[in-house]
Amino acid sequence: MFSIQQLTEQGWKTKPGDLTDLTLDEARVRVRIVSAQCKGAYRVVDLDSLEMQCLWRDGQLLVDQSVPDDPPVAPENQSATFSSPRD
Repeated sequence: MFSIQQLTEQGWKTKPGDLTDLTLDEARVRVRIVSAQCKGAYRVVDLDSLEMQCLWRDGQLLVDQSVPDDPPVAPENQSATFSSPRD
């Protein structure tokens, strides 16, 4: 579950009410709306790990860590084979 936090003078504060215990998709939609309407910095936080998933300010997405990066590409076996010219 996820919650939306607002940056205040005292630090990050969880918004009370319907902005806690959300799915990630619900939180991403609501944080976009809240940050545009209320102006300010807001983030979505995983309630289990307390890790930030995304950061919004004034309706603009600044950081998105909720979408996994593409899996790393495994390097191909590039063994060099040298052959001598045949006569």
